[in-house]
Amino acid sequence: MRQDTCFFCRQPAGNDGLHEATTFQLDKRVRTAATLLQDTELLGRLSAGDMVAIEAKYHTRCLVGLYNRARKANLEGLEDNGQVHTASTSGVVFAELVLYIEETRQHDGSAPVFKLAELAQLYKSRMAQLGVEVDNRVNSTRLKEKLLVEFPDMRAYTKGRDVLMAFEDDIGTALAKACEQDNNTDAVHIARAAQIVRRHIFGTDRSLLVLSGPEGECSKTIDCLPAYYTEVPPVASNMKVSQVPETRVESLTRDGYSQHTKEEYQWLDNARDVIENKTTADDSLDTSWAAFHASRQPLGIRATCSTVLLPLFQESAHTVAMIKHSLDVISKAVEHLNPGQSPVVTFDQPLYALAKQIQFKWPEKYGEDKLVVMFGGLHIEMAALKMLGNWLQGSGWVEALVQADISSPGTADSFLKAAHVSRTRRAHQITAAALHVLQHRAYDSYCQTQTDQVPLAFEAWCRQRVENIPQFQYWSIVLELELLVLVFVRSLREASFSMYLDALIELAKWFHAMDHTHYARWIPVHLRDMAELPRTHPSIAQAFRAGNFSVQKTKKVFSSMAIDQAHEQMNACIKGDGGAVGLTDNPSALLRWMVAGPEVARSIQEFEIGSKKSDDTRHHDQTTSVQVSFIKDVRSLVSAMEHFGNPFEEESKDLIVLHSKEIAGPSAAEAVRKVKQTGEHQFEAFTRERLVERTKPVDDTITRNKLMVFGTSTVRRVSKHTQKLVSLKQDMELFSRLYIACQTRDGNLHELFRHENQSCPPALSDGGGLRLGLKSDLLPCLEQVHSAYSASPKVTCTIVDGAAIIQMLKPSSVKTFNDYAHVIFIPYLTRKFESVSRLDLVWDRYLSESLKAATRAKRGTGVQRRVVGAAAIPRNWQNFLRVDSNKTELFALLSDALLRSFVQEDKQLVVTNDMEVLSKPPLPDRSSIAPCTHEEADSRMLLHVAHAARNGHHKIMIQTVDTDVVVLAVAVAQTLQPEDELWLAFGTGKNFRYLAAHEIAAGLGPEKARALPVFHALTGCDTVSSFVGHGKKTAWAVWAVFPELTHALLKLSSAPNDIPQEVMATIERFIILLYDRTSTCTEIDTARRKLFAKRHNVQSIPPTKAALEEHVKRAVYQGGHVWGQVLVSTPELPSPCRWGWSKTSEGYYEPLWTCLPDAGQSSYELVSCKYGAVLPTADVASGAEDHTPKGRGCGDACVWGSSTQDSSKGTLSQSKLPKDSRAP
Repeated sequence: MRQDTCFFCRQPAGNDGLHEATTFQLDKRVRTAATLLQDTELLGRLSAGDMVAIEAKYHTRCLVGLYNRARKANLEGLEDNGQVHTASTSGVVFAELVLYIEETRQHDGSAPVFKLAELAQLYKSRMAQLGVEVDNRVNSTRLKEKLLVEFPDMRAYTKGRDVLMAFEDDIGTALAKACEQDNNTDAVHIARAAQIVRRHIFGTDRSLLVLSGPEGECSKTIDCLPAYYTEVPPVASNMKVSQVPETRVESLTRDGYSQHTKEEYQWLDNARDVIENKTTADDSLDTSWAAFHASRQPLGIRATCSTVLLPLFQESAHTVAMIKHSLDVISKAVEHLNPGQSPVVTFDQPLYALAKQIQFKWPEKYGEDKLVVMFGGLHIEMAALKMLGNWLQGSGWVEALVQADISSPGTADSFLKAAHVSRTRRAHQITAAALHVLQHRAYDSYCQTQTDQVPLAFEAWCRQRVENIPQFQYWSIVLELELLVLVFVRSLREASFSMYLDALIELAKWFHAMDHTHYARWIPVHLRDMAELPRTHPSIAQAFRAGNFSVQKTKKVFSSMAIDQAHEQMNACIKGDGGAVGLTDNPSALLRWMVAGPEVARSIQEFEIGSKKSDDTRHHDQTTSVQVSFIKDVRSLVSAMEHFGNPFEEESKDLIVLHSKEIAGPSAAEAVRKVKQTGEHQFEAFTRERLVERTKPVDDTITRNKLMVFGTSTVRRVSKHTQKLVSLKQDMELFSRLYIACQTRDGNLHELFRHENQSCPPALSDGGGLRLGLKSDLLPCLEQVHSAYSASPKVTCTIVDGAAIIQMLKPSSVKTFNDYAHVIFIPYLTRKFESVSRLDLVWDRYLSESLKAATRAKRGTGVQRRVVGAAAIPRNWQNFLRVDSNKTELFALLSDALLRSFVQEDKQLVVTNDMEVLSKPPLPDRSSIAPCTHEEADSRMLLHVAHAARNGHHKIMIQTVDTDVVVLAVAVAQTLQPEDELWLAFGTGKNFRYLAAHEIAAGLGPEKARALPVFHALTGCDTVSSFVGHGKKTAWAVWAVFPELTHALLKLSSAPNDIPQEVMATIERFIILLYDRTSTCTEIDTARRKLFAKRHNVQSIPPTKAALEEHVKRAVYQGGHVWGQVLVSTPELPSPCRWGWSKTSEGYYEPLWTCLPDAGQSSYELVSCKYGAVLPTADVASGAEDHTPKGRGCGDACVWGSSTQDSSKGTLSQSKLPKDSRAP
């Protein structure tokens, strides 16, 4: 036995003695100290389990020394981070705040009330004065709680957004002072304030006021708005319009967009030169998108536009009546200001749709030749940013922005929804510049590899990569979409109408592709209107070409904006903080606000224009601080994306999430490949069918593409409760029909019980799949043969189930797969080498046509990832391990890391690699273990046991947590030499123990040990069902009193070609005894009928003979063919389709439950003719003769009724026919 050593110093007990770990608190404190000290060796030991479970022993001095080192490191860390200084300063400031409150309270004649926000600001300011910077705002809730503890008689009161704090004794004084303020006092204060305001107005320069100066004599009342303005006439007509008016426009296609993108690539090239440090500092003043284009604007600037608001309406805007009334008011206002001009009205998408329907409905008054309806440019930009966010959803873009410290997680996530337009636009500008840099870096790497041939040009290389690599194509589309949005915004900033139309056409295609149906429907209508402008409104078309479709509010370059954006800015002036909140309950106040609001906006606008005396026409991005911030953020994002892995350097055919390396589903790459073509086809079809040819109404349904890139649709599983309910309903229907049928027919119950009542036997199936029992129930039975050990035996070879180790070693303290390999996995196996000279690491293989697919499906599904050393460890480790490809890549990474780090020349390391074996130092003979076609490590480990035994290892240990391995070890142990010992280190934690397979095999005897695998398969394993309500303990007890089963199982244990009849009869008798120990039946169908008469529950009786035969076939395939050839490296396995399995059209295997139809389809008693549903009228007479099977009369279950003949006419009565079969 191995001598106990200290868990920390690895030295024996000595004079101090060793103490055993007995509490979880000790384990927790040791883990905390090890983490603080970053002691990787100690963390590796702790990864094997808690100190109590592994029975760790330690010296007292070693434990105390660990605690002392951790305490010292903690104090040093606090001093380094300034936390000690911060904590002490915080206490001083809080004490000063308490003194301030006490002094204020002691002031004579005052009843102090403190605002919590003001106290928090005082606290923060004082902390800054004392040299402690508080980056975030002070947590006011915690400050309030501390103050309430310090002043027990203080109370906190909530008033709106404010929290007021006052002393309980001062509440009465405060109320008394409030009562002293009466209405007269308020009136005097208001009158004095008015005098001060009037003096200030008349003493101010009049340039900001009305042209003739302020009017001293003013009325105390205002005139009411005219009725034609305030009264909205109702509209009762149906607004459903099927077609748009006829147009002369044959196509909306334009060819100018490519030139605009070239200009955007000029900006990207300029930004790349700055990012890559290829330009001087002076050239970096135009690096950002807006600054670059502003620097190339011509010197001439359009005159600023006048923007005003009309009095507001109280009615809801989203009604036909309100939009129609608005058009009337605007038309009259335009006619009054500029007679003869056609009105131009801009709407957002919902209101635009109503306005166009009004134009279609009443063309004589609101037709397209009477006024121009525009689509709001700001809202188009918002929709485009949301569409771009949909494309980027789940790609890792948000995580890259957070990693680059460009924004917080919440803000970065809001970019997907375009919650803040300008911030979202800037994020995409940064991303576009970063992607362009990454794309060229990938191209540079490609050029360096082309040493023997001339590399492709950059454009040709990009086209080739887009065609072959989905990851490259996806991020190229991201860059393309970002540039498209920026071109559209640039058309507004530069007031370029042709650029506006070119960009809008491309956006419409993407709106179709990404299922933004409202914009996909109405933007083509808007484009059609703009194409018709030269004919319907030539003057407006000329004005738009001159740039007057946008608003120039300032003299700064590159600052024009969409009409709806200018309107939104005016709305912001009158609404302020809260808008109309608080006014809606007071109609009089609301009306005053609606009338005065536009005047307030006008005054603010004139004040802002007059107060800005600067003649600077530069764009606000053309400053050094903005450029420095932009360059810094682009470089940070490039660094973050390269840390995750440059997406343009990906070589696989997979579409991969940037940060987590999750692999998108198979439909994702197809969606990326066809998205552009889909949008173009839909846009062209929509334009042709609804606008040009007008064969479909404009509001006809637009088919959604539902292109899923990184989003996945969740398949909902049917719950067990629902499955049971469905099963009970089927049973109820079956026996109801049987009851009705037996009233008129002589039933054959023996024939009935030969068939299952459902297509899937309830005794074996669980919702159509295998019914999986508890395999571990067999272990107590085996431990009755020979008890388990708690002490570790001395062995020379250890064989490890790699997949089980991965499940056990959780990556709790590491961040990447490389860290997991070197900090947790390799140290764990290194400790195994301390007591053995050979270690075999055996991995599972995962085949596409595995019979265990059903078992793995029950464990749940996960997300496929790309496993590389630098990739982050997934948060949900179990979910990650549910995907076969994830485990395969992880096994390869860990094996490679283990072999690279292994340097012990006196030890032997053997690692499986798919079908092959890797060893260090190389094995002299490995022909018996490689190549190996075993799918599971369960059987492959036994192959390595035999190899190790032949190479001089007589004491071998298998570490596993699977009952299958124990069963196979017992079966193989009786084939080893008498001096060989085969041990199993089984279980984890408190259930960990050592099993002696050779002693269990000796206790069972050779025959029963050889038969054990087939018995284990017959009573339920991963690929064979268990019997409902009858587990392995019951089966073991029956086997003990039914020895005939042993000889039957032995005949099935060596890969038989068929199942002999006498063996099947023995197994049939065994299953009958499994369900009823006192039964004398030898036929299972007869036992089913008798057991049903006793228990009245279909699920409590055994399966039919037909179902049992298929079950035994599956057990023989697993126990006889797969496990029976466990010592053969390349066993010859027959097709599972001959042994109880069937292959689906998708290539997967599913159980073949029975070759007979279920009772509802096979038993004559339950057959009812269905001619009534299809029988033609002319064949009624013949149908009367044909519809009765075997000449017997139908029962009440027949759709014809129990009396099928009309005795008076000799034909079937029309009243007995179903309605759809009667003669007309």
